[in-house]
Amino acid sequence: MAIEAEVAQVQVLYPRIYMACHVNHVRAASSEVGLSSRDSAILAHLTVSELTTPSKLSKHLGISMPTLSEAMAKLVALGYVRTERNQDDERKQKLSLTKKGIEAMKRSSVLDANKVRLLLMKLSRKDRKKTIEGLALLANAALK
Repeated sequence: MAIEAEVAQVQVLYPRIYMACHVNHVRAASSEVGLSSRDSAILAHLTVSELTTPSKLSKHLGISMPTLSEAMAKLVALGYVRTERNQDDERKQKLSLTKKGIEAMKRSSVLDANKVRLLLMKLSRKDRKKTIEGLALLANAALK
């Protein structure tokens, strides 16, 4: 299959998954975990080991450092993110999700866990594994 046909396939397939599984967007104040869509996206990206420094994360997300710093202050205050100083260079920070942050990220995902579960349950164990592997390959390519 030529690359243009593969591009078209992703453009056709991804919206099907999104439309079948997405949740209605809510404002941070009415969210059960108090997160905006941007906050939730930040938490989801902190699961990627390559994005654990503020500078790499802000660059990847296309947001300014002051904007990220403001969001991080909120996420740390909520207990969702932990910051650690680099032992070799005190000026540098490492960001990581707490257990509470992992749960908040899952509950504020743009994809409804129950809907995703129902779709995955339609597949054999082997096909579920292939599905996750394929999604991981595509998602990891976004980091390169």
